[in-house]
Amino acid sequence: MMKRRTLKHLIPVFLMGIIAIFVSCGDAVDQRDAYVGVYDFEAKGNLDFYYMGVSVMSMPLDETGTFTISKIGDKDKIAIVGYNDTIYATVSGKQLTLEATTYSFHDSGVDMEVTFTYDKAKLNKNQLTWETDVYATATYNGINAKGEGEVSMVATKKETE
Repeated sequence: MMKRRTLKHLIPVFLMGIIAIFVSCGDAVDQRDAYVGVYDFEAKGNLDFYYMGVSVMSMPLDETGTFTISKIGDKDKIAIVGYNDTIYATVSGKQLTLEATTYSFHDSGVDMEVTFTYDKAKLNKNQLTWETDVYATATYNGINAKGEGEVSMVATKKETE
């Protein structure tokens, strides 16, 4: 009899503990909130073009500007919107995984395709940094050149007013 009475009292305590766990999980902080906002950025790097293994041109990749980060869809997805483009990323704590982006364009008789892959993206207080590997192909009058380079980006979150 004694064991049955003790068990009878433990069941409600156990159920209340389970309910408390579910309620506290529902109030979890959205990890994307740390990223949401407007950022000023500075990107610096270089793109070198090669034809038949010989360097034929070097192009600096220096830029400043502003982008906005907002939450989208899934609980870990964000969009980085700026400079006429959107980059999508997955948040995991203070680390970001950015999706590669590819652009194709034609300028002054040159057809180009440029791919950006992102690495080492992280948030430190109000500063977001990442490294970008740049791969390009250029075609002009049937001549193909390959390009590659690196860009470092530092962005500082603007204070909200």
